[in-house]
Amino acid sequence: MFLQVKKFYIFFLLFFLALFSVFTEEALPASEEDSEQKDQKSFSIKNTSYNAIVFLKDVLDDKYPLRIDFGAEPHRHGSLVFGSIWYDWNNILSSSIRGEYDHYMTFLNSGKTVSTTEVRSVSFTPFPVVLFFGNPDIKAKSVFTEVDIGFYLSESHSNTNDGSYLNYTESGFQLSETNTRYVMLGPAFNIVVKVPIIKYIDSITEFFFVPAYFLSYNSNSQIDDNLHSSKSSVTGFDLSSPYLKYSLCLDFFRYIRIKSQVTYQHINMRQTIYGEENDVRYSNHKLTVRYGGELLNPSKTRKKSAHLWAGLYYEMTWEKLYLGSASSNDYTGKWVLCFGT
Repeated sequence: MFLQVKKFYIFFLLFFLALFSVFTEEALPASEEDSEQKDQKSFSIKNTSYNAIVFLKDVLDDKYPLRIDFGAEPHRHGSLVFGSIWYDWNNILSSSIRGEYDHYMTFLNSGKTVSTTEVRSVSFTPFPVVLFFGNPDIKAKSVFTEVDIGFYLSESHSNTNDGSYLNYTESGFQLSETNTRYVMLGPAFNIVVKVPIIKYIDSITEFFFVPAYFLSYNSNSQIDDNLHSSKSSVTGFDLSSPYLKYSLCLDFFRYIRIKSQVTYQHINMRQTIYGEENDVRYSNHKLTVRYGGELLNPSKTRKKSAHLWAGLYYEMTWEKLYLGSASSNDYTGKWVLCFGT
């Protein structure tokens, strides 16, 4: 329905402009000189628009030293968007910057406890030094290697609201809210190796690695029930290690890709918990395994993974949490759709 209404308004606008131009030409006849100036101006505007479209198309086709890549990954309760920009100084040396923005919500209902968590995170990975080794031609049959050297910067903010029944006869219902914000900064390295196996079959191996990162965090908690209300906060600095992502792909006929990916991240900080006088150690280990397939529109150079692509994967996540003397395990499995250019 929305598309039909939108088409109607576009058609009405075009009809109105055409009708307006006809009546204007009949009511106000212009001289030949004015008409020629209008034609030149109209040609200039059209030519400028055409050149902008051609330039954008050439950038996407990797015809300039500047190259771009962007995509999105919708969640059930949120979405992830990402993008990259490269600039080739010469055939061997380039610079790039990558960015991600993720926003999602999780819900938990265990009978006596209801919990919702909203997470927003943004990350940037500038690589001032990007080195290429080998022939970047898409038809080359030799090994092609990319080595990136830079740093990783990420900021994350989570808000958790819990409601639980402590005791039906004494305390009643307890509400709690926790806000946590942390910033991570550390050196980052990325290695990509593309190897032709046999005709029409290539392998791509990528390894992203942050050996250690400096963590600055701030956490605030508030708890309310029928008996009392309390607030607590903790701020500090810590060192965590590591954050890594490993991908292995097989390309068939340049248009089909089978992909597997493993991601592991460890975060250390301190957190406040109900009933404890002092904050306690918080340690989170997260392992994610993803596998699936992609449809590709091949790029014009081996410096880029693909021109256009869309993928469907199954993702499994194991999360181990240590909070003081307590620990918990969590597993989720889901289908993921992702696309980009």
